[in-house]
Amino acid sequence: MMIISTFRLRHLIPLSTIICLFQPFTTLAQTSASQARLEEVVVTAQKKEESLQDISLSVSAVREQDLEVKNVVSVIDLTSVAPGFNATRNEGFRTIVSIRGIGQEANQNGSATPGVSYHVDGVYIAAPFSMDTGFLDVERIEVLRGPQGTVYGQNSIGGSINVITKDPEFDEVKGEVGFSYGNYDTVQADAVLNVPLTDNLAWRGAFRHYAHDGFTKNVSNGQDLDDADDIMGRTKLLWEPTDNLSITIGGDYYHGRANGAAAKSIVDPTPGPRRVAQDRRSLYALDTWSVHGTIEWELPVATFKSITSYQWEDQDIERDNDRTDPAVVGPSVQDNADNAQLRKTVTQEINLISNERLFGKVDWLAGFFYLNHETEQDFIEFLDFPPNTGAFNVLSFQAASLQERRSWSVYGQGTFHFNDRLRLIGGIRYTDDTLERIRGVVFFNPASLFKTEDTAVTGRAGLEWDLSRDIMTYFTWSRGFRPGGINLTFGDDTDGIPAIVQPTFESETVNAYEIGMKGDFLDGRLRANVAAFFYQFDNAQLMGTDPDPFSGGVTNLPESESIGLEGEFTAFLTDNLRLEILASYLDTEITADAFQLDNVAAQSAGTFNEPGRAAQIQNLKGNELAKSPDVTLDITLRHALALGKYGTLNSAFQFKHRGEFFHRYFNDPVIDKVPSYSIFNLYLQYEPANQPWEASLSVYNLTDNDDAIQGQFTDAFGIGATVQSFVPPRQVIGRVKYRF
Repeated sequence: MMIISTFRLRHLIPLSTIICLFQPFTTLAQTSASQARLEEVVVTAQKKEESLQDISLSVSAVREQDLEVKNVVSVIDLTSVAPGFNATRNEGFRTIVSIRGIGQEANQNGSATPGVSYHVDGVYIAAPFSMDTGFLDVERIEVLRGPQGTVYGQNSIGGSINVITKDPEFDEVKGEVGFSYGNYDTVQADAVLNVPLTDNLAWRGAFRHYAHDGFTKNVSNGQDLDDADDIMGRTKLLWEPTDNLSITIGGDYYHGRANGAAAKSIVDPTPGPRRVAQDRRSLYALDTWSVHGTIEWELPVATFKSITSYQWEDQDIERDNDRTDPAVVGPSVQDNADNAQLRKTVTQEINLISNERLFGKVDWLAGFFYLNHETEQDFIEFLDFPPNTGAFNVLSFQAASLQERRSWSVYGQGTFHFNDRLRLIGGIRYTDDTLERIRGVVFFNPASLFKTEDTAVTGRAGLEWDLSRDIMTYFTWSRGFRPGGINLTFGDDTDGIPAIVQPTFESETVNAYEIGMKGDFLDGRLRANVAAFFYQFDNAQLMGTDPDPFSGGVTNLPESESIGLEGEFTAFLTDNLRLEILASYLDTEITADAFQLDNVAAQSAGTFNEPGRAAQIQNLKGNELAKSPDVTLDITLRHALALGKYGTLNSAFQFKHRGEFFHRYFNDPVIDKVPSYSIFNLYLQYEPANQPWEASLSVYNLTDNDDAIQGQFTDAFGIGATVQSFVPPRQVIGRVKYRF
């Protein structure tokens, strides 16, 4: 009854839009004489290789060649390959990913975990900044949408990004080198080498250097922002001593240096989105490395798989926290901050995956996961006080902490085959999560030491029904979980004014219902995957502000809901003309009383005026959830022109649209509203016949849309500055690759 009552009339409008998108495919494909067929897409979304069309999960898979076509160089760019996927940067350097409106709205707290998990070759990457290390030597990327509460567990409440890199091969020595150059002095150099050492031992290594000048000028000090200077490397050693046993040892390395990402204050009057006035130089430095080992042993009944990893991440940031220059905006309190984090992680996962059906009816998998994640962070803040002196001689805030998270889970999932067309799926996971602050300093004094313990049972149930050999329908329920955590600063209610920010915050859960269809039509020339979903959230986590000055932290929203529609359509209109459409619609609402203090309103009431600040508390019931675009749309038209003995000219034209959203739960029309934008991309590639090289030209943001706001952020601490980050300007990049 709740699903029916929530599905209001306005949801029928985007549904009809998606249906209309489906109609041109049918008409064009029926009138075409095309003999081309869409290839099968194999994914490992459920820990084993399966056809994407055969599983009742919403998954988008992008292969290596598609990354270049759609300019996917970071997680931010995955908005081009998955409907309902949105990625922005908070504070100019934190990548915040949301899927179907679920992301991380508590990113300023070091103990809060993301809502979308990130995996590389099956390894859970716990350090959040490691998500920004780029995609090197990738086989494919899978974006799983919806809670993955069984197979992937906590922190997969919104979905999971799974990166699968290329394995060493035993056949021959081979590799490739590539070089790119473009405007803004963009340079990218790549090298990949595969070496079979023996008949059953092979090594593969990959290297990349990527750099470009800044897209944005700080007119106050001449510094270029939005620049890049990255070095990354990957190595893998594969040993197969027997036909049923393989051992892989790998390592990843990333070194990034930049002046920092531009974030323009909404009160900065400097003309143009790519010119800012900030009175302090900024710095961004990130170093990460990891080692991991995988053992896969195929037994008669099941395959045993063990994945072990150690991860290390060191990040340093210096920035103008208020993003302004008093010489430009006038007398004001100027805020500067330095932030450093060091994270160390150990993970261990063990899977057993069936090779044959139990009793001839049940496919199954079982697993165990362990995580130990240690975070050491230091934050200091300086104020120019008295205002407009330029001295920055007041150390106004200091916070330092060492926290350790220990988590373990056991899980299992089975698929019961009633017959060849009807299947029942059931899965369950038990999680035990402990977070402990080992030491801490806040406001120059020892911090209170806290410990949180969460246990949760999550899972999945579903029914799959094959209408025909090529069409499957499904209905699923899944439950996701994100653990709670500890606040460094929090309110004091002993003064008679209730505290909003507590010492700890609660875990977040979601119940998700999804109905969908996956089908291949018109003799394999048309593929349509559509889904409708309804989510119920309890205790959604968000950054909050307390009436007590300088007491921000993570709080919880009691109840909220979202409902949405998604469609992925691919069709060969002719043998050499292919059309792809990704579309999504999302409607969200906070459905219960949720009293929160807008830090911008609190600041206007006076920094130390606690009663005045408390008077600004508002009820968020009826507001939209943050970072939930109403519509996302991506249309790509690909064409292959055969040139006979001269080879092939491939081209792609992409239209990308992201609808408007509110970047905070307060839904302030001035502070919070992020407008929609549309951009166009163009890609040309020449492949000569029987030659080991190729050349390509890419034009991103073809019309040089300068006003497209990628993300917006309001600081929950300090002076509550609001800043905007813009989509990169037009980039023209030429590439040459040589394979040997």
